[in-house]
Amino acid sequence: MRPWLLRLHRWITLIFAIPLAIVIATGLLLSFEPMANDRQFTGKSIPLATVEQVLAKHDPQRKASVLNVRAYDNIVVLAEGRGGAQKRIELATNAEVAADKRLWSDTLLTARRLHESLLVDAKWLVDASTVAMLVSMLFGLFMGWRSFRNSLGGWHRTTAWILSPLLLLSPLTGLAIAYGISFTPPPVRVEGPPVPLAEAVKLVAAKHDLASVVWIRPQGGATRVRLYDGREAKVMAVTRNGLVAGPQSWPRALHEGVWAGFWSGLLNVVVSLALIGLMATGLTIWARRTFRTRRSQVAGAPVSSTTG
Repeated sequence: MRPWLLRLHRWITLIFAIPLAIVIATGLLLSFEPMANDRQFTGKSIPLATVEQVLAKHDPQRKASVLNVRAYDNIVVLAEGRGGAQKRIELATNAEVAADKRLWSDTLLTARRLHESLLVDAKWLVDASTVAMLVSMLFGLFMGWRSFRNSLGGWHRTTAWILSPLLLLSPLTGLAIAYGISFTPPPVRVEGPPVPLAEAVKLVAAKHDLASVVWIRPQGGATRVRLYDGREAKVMAVTRNGLVAGPQSWPRALHEGVWAGFWSGLLNVVVSLALIGLMATGLTIWARRTFRTRRSQVAGAPVSSTTG
C-alpha cells in the first residue's frame, strides 16, 4: 500500500497547493495576534476615561452598538451594528484615523478574510483544502516511520512525525469552527434588553482593563464582550449586575491560539512554520524526482538522425 499512499499524498498536496499555501501563510500571520493582545507581555493599558471621551465625541447620539478594541494599534473602532459603517479612532488624540491609513489591524483583518474565504466567498474551497490537508497528513503517517536520514526527505518525515499531534489538531479544529462544532452548551441567556454600549463599557472596565477587550457587541439577544481574562480569551454576557462568563469553545481557542496568550500564539507560530516547511520540502522532493525522471528519459531515448 505504501506506493499508493505516497502517490495520493503527493497528488492531494499538488492539487490543493495554492489554497493551502494561502491558508497556512495567513494562519502564520494570525498567530501573532494573541501575542499582541497579551497585556502581560505588552503592558498595554486603556483607561475607562479615554474610551468615554471617544464615545462622547464620536457617538454623541449613542447609536453605536459595537466597539472593537485594537490596543496594539492604540485605536478603537465604533460601528452601528455588525457590518455597519465604521469609525476608527486613535486613542492618543481622540481623532478619527484617515481612511487611507493602513494599520496592523487592517493587515490582520485581510489575513483573516483570506484565511476563511480567500477574499472571494470561497469558504467551500478553504474547507475542501483543509480536509485535503488532513487526509494528506494521515496518508503520510500511514506510510509508517522510517529511520532518520540527514536529507530533505528525512527532515520532512521526522518533522511530520514529531509534531503530528499539533499538525493534525490545526485542520481538525479549523473544520470544527467552520461547521459550528464547539462541544459547549448554548451561550448564557440574559433577561431584559441588551445593555447599551456606553453602560457596557463601564461594567467591563469595573473588572478588566479595556486593553484586554477584543470586542463588545450585541449577540444572541444580549450584549457580550470578548476579552482576555488573564491570558485566556473568553466571551462573557454583560448584564447590569456585572459580567457572566459563558462556555469556552475549545476548538476555537485551540485553533486561534487564545488559551494562553503569548505562549499559545507562539505555539501556533511553530505549527504554522512546520506546515510551511512540510509543504515546501514535499513540493521540492516531488519536483526533484519529476525532473530527474524526465532527464533520465531524455538521456535514454534514441537519437534520431536526419538527412538532407
